[in-house]
Amino acid sequence: MSKRAANEWLQEDAYFPEAEGRDVQHFYRALDLLHEYWDELESRLFRSLWERATEDERRLWLVDTTSMYFEATIDDEERAELAAEGFSHDEGEVEKAPRRPRPQVVSEPVMRMHGHNKDGHSWDPQVVASVCLPNGMVIRHKTYPGNTADVTIAADLVSSPPSPDPQTARLWVSDGGMTSASLQAQLDGQGWFRLTAESLRKSRFARAHVLPLVGRYQSHPTKDRYTFKTVDVGADESPSGRAETWVLVRNAWERERQLKQISEHVERVKVALIKREPGGSHSRSVCAVATHPTLKR
Repeated sequence: MSKRAANEWLQEDAYFPEAEGRDVQHFYRALDLLHEYWDELESRLFRSLWERATEDERRLWLVDTTSMYFEATIDDEERAELAAEGFSHDEGEVEKAPRRPRPQVVSEPVMRMHGHNKDGHSWDPQVVASVCLPNGMVIRHKTYPGNTADVTIAADLVSSPPSPDPQTARLWVSDGGMTSASLQAQLDGQGWFRLTAESLRKSRFARAHVLPLVGRYQSHPTKDRYTFKTVDVGADESPSGRAETWVLVRNAWERERQLKQISEHVERVKVALIKREPGGSHSRSVCAVATHPTLKR
């Protein structure tokens, strides 16, 4: 919730006698102090939370990205440009007045940037991230400019966990959206094991060396809809230079869903193509199909 709501929570719900007499203004003032000493504060918070965590909780780190948008029309780069225009006008370097009101605050470095927003506010500037233990306690977090890709964030956060005992194996598990060739190389160089999910048909190596291989798919021992087969790839053939095991998975339910969806799309296209305007010219329905992101294929 908001900083004002935090003040209400403090007065009405929390037990914090040291804060008697504090008002919302104190929270606002504290933000500058927190920002100035944040690196040291986060380091101390991390050590404290890490010491309180159980051994099982320390074993699993959940890395996720989230985004927070701002009700604004321009991002920080555009704010900096407007501020520069205002400064040039003040100094007499340009006669033309700035095209828009000068911003009161310009972030350095830029943070509020346009990017993919999971709340459907991609037109608003945003900041993107967090790392937490299975119990939901956030033990490390970092804020990134809103146009930072998940892969870049994941690569940065790989260095967050403390160095484990040399006998401890580290395993990275993620989907394809959180990995890239450079991140995999980084993980390999740091001695991680990794389990990553990706679309085999989007992988050039998989299409050439894994999918064409002949072999029977086995039934999953507990989930009827899945069948799979494994392919061992030697270090001399692997794109990473390490021996890897590729697991090819088929999902019968997903296959049926996709076939049904394709059939529905084909029927919609057929109906559109049948329609003709007087004189034989194509109809609006044909234009709608030809420009539709899915149906046009």
